Amino acid sequence: MLFSKAVKIAGESEKTKRLENYFLGSLFASVHESIGEWTLHFYNPKTHTTVNCTVHENGTVEVEAETPALSKLEKLDIATVKISPEKAVQIAVADYSMPPVQTLLTLAMKAGVPVWTVSIISSALSVNSYDVSAEEGVLKEKRIATIMQRFNSLERN
Repeated sequence: MLFSKAVKIAGESEKTKRLENYFLGSLFASVHESIGEWTLHFYNPKTHTTVNCTVHENGTVEVEAETPALSKLEKLDIATVKISPEKAVQIAVADYSMPPVQTLLTLAMKAGVPVWTVSIISSALSVNSYDVSAEEGVLKEKRIATIMQRFNSLERN
């Protein structure tokens, strides 16, 4: 499903129309052979809370309960997104050499610019995250972490 279609379906849903003082802060999808559903994160800056809204391929919309936000979100400007999620994944995979176990995709504003973050999880328990400009299709940043590194750093504290 196209992310723009998910945003349109959510925007037309009576369930999301009831969200006062919220704006769209980010989108999330788990990539399989195709993207069948999108989770939209609506953010309320007054209460610093979020509401997750999942849009399924069949057009159904599920809205979760309000929860405290993990961080402040910028309002997502969908109109400035020029690069498809598939193109962002292609850019990330071009730099990746191992077969992925799972690929996760997020669209959010970072410093006023829309950015696709493609996170590729390998069988070696490493996570390669790639920030791709959603306006230009340029790889902006690459981060690598392993589950064992994270575990070992927590064990020392």
